[in-house]
Amino acid sequence: MKSGYITSGSQQLHYLEWGHGKQVLLCFHGYGNQAGLFASLANHLLDDYTILSFDLPYHGNSRWNGSQPWQPSELVNTVQSILQERQVPKVSLLCFSIGGRIGLTLAGLMPEQIDRLVLLAPDGLTSNAFYSFVTRNPAGKRLFAHFLPLPRV
Repeated sequence: MKSGYITSGSQQLHYLEWGHGKQVLLCFHGYGNQAGLFASLANHLLDDYTILSFDLPYHGNSRWNGSQPWQPSELVNTVQSILQERQVPKVSLLCFSIGGRIGLTLAGLMPEQIDRLVLLAPDGLTSNAFYSFVTRNPAGKRLFAHFLPLPRV
């Protein structure tokens, strides 16, 4: 496993990398999780895929300053830079929970560059009061983080 950073706009996204396959798989976790969430699954895909699992903004080791959300244009630019760097025409996406929103955004903005999209228990696709409370309110964030720790392998 390797660890690194990729620039997205003026921010730095941390990622973990596994595998050596010709296909590229980008993984996006859920709220309160980290890039390591996909480690056990990655072990089964090492030969076919190079897997990049990201710490989302405000999670893990990503360096996200200020309160600006990840803009769709920056998200697309980030994926395009991965395509160029890895010299592949398409990537596949594996998205868990709120990461599903990222996967669906990418599929809508750059469908020609997405080979496969897998959504695992997608959430946050529509707004609701509970979601707003646990993602935007400091007390809600602490409460949510307390009840949803990183699963142990």
